[in-house]
Parts: sequence; C-alpha cells; structure tokens
Amino acid sequence: MARTAKSLQKKYFEQEGYILVAQNHRYEQAEIDLIFKDVKKKALVFVEVKTQKSKTFGEPEESVTEHKQAQLIKSAEGFLMSHN
Repeated sequence: MARTAKSLQKKYFEQEGYILVAQNHRYEQAEIDLIFKDVKKKALVFVEVKTQKSKTFGEPEESVTEHKQAQLIKSAEGFLMSHN
C-alpha cells in the first residue's frame, strides 16, 4: 500500500508541474519520501507519504509525531547541505 501511495503522490505532484528531485532521501537515520522542485515559487517541497487502512488510529497527519517531524527536518537539512 505504501508503494502505491508514493506512486500516487508522485504522479499528483508531477501533474501539478512539480519536478521530482529525489525519492527516499536518507540522511543519517532520517528519511524523506519525496522531494520536488516548485519552479514557479523557486522552492523545494519535502513530502512525507502516510497511508492507513482505516481511521481507527486517527488521521494520517496525527501519525507524524514530534519525533518524526524532527527526523524530517534533519533529513531536509541534510539534503540542503549536500545539494547547495
């Protein structure tokens, strides 16, 4: 299911005009699923893809804990440091 969700997100962003820069970028123990370039805004977009079969455990965004947010920031900073 996660692979399909990533493919769907990738396709969505590409249809919206974003350019894929990296997938599954790892920096130390942190990872970002998708990284796109927004040409219009001259910005990078870091995407975390979350899937679940039901809302039993809450909304998908609720599963992005403070620890996960810190890991995403760390990975984004690592990406920026290595791609200046």
